[in-house]
Amino acid sequence: MKEARSRVARVRGTRSETKFRVSATGGPRGRSEATDERESLPAQELYLFKVARNNMNSPSISFSCRIYGILIEGEKVLMTRSRFIDREFVNFPGGGIEIGEAPQDALIREYQEETGLSIRIKEILFSSQKLHLSTQRPIQIVSSFWKVEKTGGTLKENGNNDDVLKLFWTELSAIPKGEMFSSDREFADLLPSLLF
Repeated sequence: MKEARSRVARVRGTRSETKFRVSATGGPRGRSEATDERESLPAQELYLFKVARNNMNSPSISFSCRIYGILIEGEKVLMTRSRFIDREFVNFPGGGIEIGEAPQDALIREYQEETGLSIRIKEILFSSQKLHLSTQRPIQIVSSFWKVEKTGGTLKENGNNDDVLKLFWTELSAIPKGEMFSSDREFADLLPSLLF
């Protein structure tokens, strides 16, 4: 049996460099070589995972830390229809945490930019549990979802003239999961059970 040696891999983002340990098999230290999550990834995500694992020192491999606000009114949740590169998709209002920015500050900023609403953050509902790789770029996505309440502002139903095309309310049982990225769908599948 070969002795597993670890190496330090560098993930270079546009603003920072993160170091983490990976085992000789390419997986995170202390974990097995493959997990059920990786084996069940769609073909494109699995391809990106393999590219990322084999090119750990590539400057194009990065993490994206995302934070989203869940605003509930009655039995409905506020959603966005957005565009990333050339793909239109549905998700919850929120976005990326910038280097040097506290996560809750990022949520307040992103929510206002995307929806026009001021919010108060109430509690965390969920954080990514599975491996999520972007289907658009070689990025690993880690997301957290927070329950929020509206404190002011006017809803920008027709979008923000940037990445959000429109905002809409939908029943919790009718969230269009087929139009979501896997990182958002993981949470959407659990949302009703997390609220009650």
